[in-house]
Amino acid sequence: MKKLETENISSFDFERKLTNINNTIEQIKNDHKELDTSKTYNATNNEIYLLNERLESAQVYYNKQTSALNKLIKKFPSNLIAKIHHIKLQTYFDGKDLFDEDINDFKV
Repeated sequence: MKKLETENISSFDFERKLTNINNTIEQIKNDHKELDTSKTYNATNNEIYLLNERLESAQVYYNKQTSALNKLIKKFPSNLIAKIHHIKLQTYFDGKDLFDEDINDFKV
């Protein structure tokens, strides 16, 4: 986590790295059942859970607004305004670009 604070990465890459960290924490919990009785671990794990909920809700909000923007960019007459102001279609928070040929950007 400390290393992520100093890296200059996009929010998409940051989200993917956080997902990897969360998966590692879950794997550690599964490998060491004695952590279930640790108050410190449980408090920290609960805090991580709450932060992940907030991140998830922010991502859902962002994707909803991005979807609305992309619809307007494609629809007449707002597409003319978007073209005049050089507003382009946006990708969703998970980094997917539904309009390109790269199918590998879809994570499972």
